Amino acid sequence: MLAATLVIFLISVVSEGALTWGSLGRALSGLTAVGVIVLSRLGTRATTSELETTGRGVRARRIPWEQVSDLRADQPNRWAEVVEAHLVDGSTVPLAGVPPADLPRLQELRQRATPG
Repeated sequence: MLAATLVIFLISVVSEGALTWGSLGRALSGLTAVGVIVLSRLGTRATTSELETTGRGVRARRIPWEQVSDLRADQPNRWAEVVEAHLVDGSTVPLAGVPPADLPRLQELRQRATPG
């Protein structure tokens, strides 16, 4: 993101021949646009076969329900901020965009997806 902003800034400076408020504004606009694109990709999607979570806007990770051992909030109280999937291999994956209030619905979906 920083590299893209720097390139936009340098192109603006070179095209105008000097450092101006306009070139700085275009660079900041470019940075804002890239940030919006990255943040818009954050989230978690749950289906009957898997969880798909995208963190930091980079790439999606698909986790079959069979690999999930537990779903819980990072803090077991009403001030929890992050819902996490605890996997069979012992690792933990934060579920971006899932508020703790949605945890019961997510657990219900998991139970329906993995009979037994």
